Amino acid sequence: MSDEAPEFLEQLIEADPEFGEPIGEAFEQALTNGELPPKMKLLIMMALDAAAGHEEGVENLAERARSAGASDTEILETIEVVTMTSGFQGLATGSAALK
Repeated sequence: MSDEAPEFLEQLIEADPEFGEPIGEAFEQALTNGELPPKMKLLIMMALDAAAGHEEGVENLAERARSAGASDTEILETIEVVTMTSGFQGLATGSAALK
């Protein structure tokens, strides 16, 4: 599991490796470079977390997206899209990405 795995995933792997390790491998595979670059995948994940109201996830994924090359403008535009699909709750949660 990479150093950038979410804390909850690391905890799951530690508590139940047989169950958690395949999930961790799938998580890493989902973020590999393909038709969508990792930064785009991270922005999508951030948008989904914002829409679901997961502020901590938004903050973590925004930082990971920046590390993968996403600009502040790309992060802002992602939050603007969330606002159009999830309303002001998505905006309120998504604003955590701007910290």
